[in-house]
Amino acid sequence: MLMIRGERARQFMPFDALTGFKEALKEKEKVHITRKELSDEVNEELSIKLNSINIGRIVEITYYDGNTYIKIRGTVNKIDKINRKIVIENINISFWDIIGIEII
Repeated sequence: MLMIRGERARQFMPFDALTGFKEALKEKEKVHITRKELSDEVNEELSIKLNSINIGRIVEITYYDGNTYIKIRGTVNKIDKINRKIVIENINISFWDIIGIEII
């Protein structure tokens, strides 16, 4: 019996008996950091900086993503003061999650 080339190659492909196991291990290896509580002075400083940012400005923001802190640098695409969010390079960041802002 002759096999088509694609079928023959498929029989030698690796088999993952525990689907999703590798991803679960990677998730387990991640270090989860709890959110820092900011002082009133730091919150006031962040508020002043957020109010001074304009769309199109380049900023560097450090924010909490639920597991760890991330630093992102990019152009401000949108500032939504009603929903208290800023969009940088198409990433939505809640004002509540921000712990540091540097205006470039």
